[in-house]
Amino acid sequence: MNIQDLFGHRFLCSSRRIFTGVLQILFVFLVAGCSHDFVLRKPDGTVIGPGIIDFSQGNSAGIAQLESKGIIYRGHWESHKVDESRSIVANYGLNSRKYQEYSLGRGTYLWEGQASLHSDQGEVLKCGFSYRGVSGRGKCRSGSDEFDFIIAEYGQSIRDVPNY
Repeated sequence: MNIQDLFGHRFLCSSRRIFTGVLQILFVFLVAGCSHDFVLRKPDGTVIGPGIIDFSQGNSAGIAQLESKGIIYRGHWESHKVDESRSIVANYGLNSRKYQEYSLGRGTYLWEGQASLHSDQGEVLKCGFSYRGVSGRGKCRSGSDEFDFIIAEYGQSIRDVPNY
């Protein structure tokens, strides 16, 4: 006696639906795991809005979204890896383990990125930032206003960022 004899064809169909549902849930968790919180903060420390930066396309590009005073800004960001080999050699030496690991691609690299976020009202936020892993800092500018751009570290909430 097999499963189909015991439960009939409906069991197989429902198990496929369950399997498909589980796959969809796993996909959502994978994509969500590649997004990290960030905040924009005024020079006086006031946080003007929470945002999400997406790393699901890798470390060199993605999308970002910010909400400030009910206005949503959306856009893309791009980055490039910073060549730190000279500073590592200067500080640790050419034969150092740190340089060997860096040259073999093992390590956490420094990246520099730029983002351009646009609102439906035509406002533009231009950002420049540096990050290592998924935590980073930078500056954003909208007209004459300048803000600190802070990407929360892995496992950190934007509420953990000082002055939130």
